[in-house]
Amino acid sequence: MIFTVTLNPSLDKYFVVDHVRSDAVNRGTIKEVNAGGKGINVSRFLKAFSVDSVILTFVGGYVGQTIMKALVESGFSVMDFQSEGNTRENITLFSEENSEIYKLNEFGPTISADELEKFLSTVAELADAGDIWVLSGSLPPGVSNDIYVRMIEILHEKKAQVLIDSSRSALRSAVSVQPDFIHMNADEVAEFCGKEIADRDSLVQAVEDLMEQYSFEGLLCSLGEDGALLAFGQEIYHIAAPNVWVVSTTGAGDAMVSAFLFALKKGCSVEEMGRWAVAAGTTKVTIPGTDVFKMEDVQANLSKTKVNKIK
Repeated sequence: MIFTVTLNPSLDKYFVVDHVRSDAVNRGTIKEVNAGGKGINVSRFLKAFSVDSVILTFVGGYVGQTIMKALVESGFSVMDFQSEGNTRENITLFSEENSEIYKLNEFGPTISADELEKFLSTVAELADAGDIWVLSGSLPPGVSNDIYVRMIEILHEKKAQVLIDSSRSALRSAVSVQPDFIHMNADEVAEFCGKEIADRDSLVQAVEDLMEQYSFEGLLCSLGEDGALLAFGQEIYHIAAPNVWVVSTTGAGDAMVSAFLFALKKGCSVEEMGRWAVAAGTTKVTIPGTDVFKMEDVQANLSKTKVNKIK
C-alpha cells in the first residue's frame, strides 16, 4: 500500500483574470477548486494511474470540512487529524493579459502536541513491511523540523520505504536519517551540496555525490522543461521532456512523484520509471491549477520522451 502524508494541506483555488493591477480590485473567475497539499496531490495523481493510496492529513474549521468532503466524495481513503484553526487556502491567479501566474499561499494553522503524538502513534500502527510512505510538503507553523525524522525512524523500524519531497530545513533534517527515495529540483541539489551547478555535468556529479553520501535507493531530480535526472542504484538517466504549451506548473512535481511510484510498483526498469515521471510532469503543465490529467494523455507524452543513459 502507498500512504501519503500532508501535514499542511490546503484548499487550492485557481482564478483566471483579465489582468493584475496593484492598488485596484482584480476580478476574475474561479476555474478550479481542489483539495491540495503535496501528499494529497500525489494521491490524486495516483488515482489517475488506478493506484490506491491512503491519505493522512490534518484538517480544521470549515475549510478542513470542505477538503474532507471533497476527498471522501472522490473515493479516497482518508485518515484525518485535527489542526487548531482553519486549514489554509492557496490562491493561484492566471493573467490572460501576459500569461503570468501569481501565487499566494497561507502559512496554515498550528497543530497541538497531543494531536501530533496521536498522529505518530497511528503511523506506527499502520506501517508494515513493503509499504511506501510519501512524506511531502511544508510544515505547519510550530511543528519542529524533526517531524519527518521521527516518521522515517518509525517507518524504517517497520521495514516500510519512504519517499521524501520537502524543502529547506525540513528536507535537510529528513535526509540525515536516509529516506529510501527523494525528489528534488536542481536548485535544491545545489543548496544541499553547497556548490554552484554550472552545467549538466556538474549537476550529475552533485547527484552522484548525494547518492553516495546518503545511500538513497533513488533520487529524482526535476529539471523543468529539460525533463529530469533519475539516479537509481548504480544507474543515472537523463530523460528529456517533449515540447508542450505550459498552462500551469502547479503540481507538476507531485505528478512526477506519482508516476515514479506507479512505475516502481509495476516493476519497471529505471529508464521506464524516469520516462513515466517526465511524461506525467509534462502532461500536468498543460492543464490548469491542480487539475488531474488523464492516463491516455500521459501515455501519449510517454512515447515522446527521449532517454540518455549517463551511467
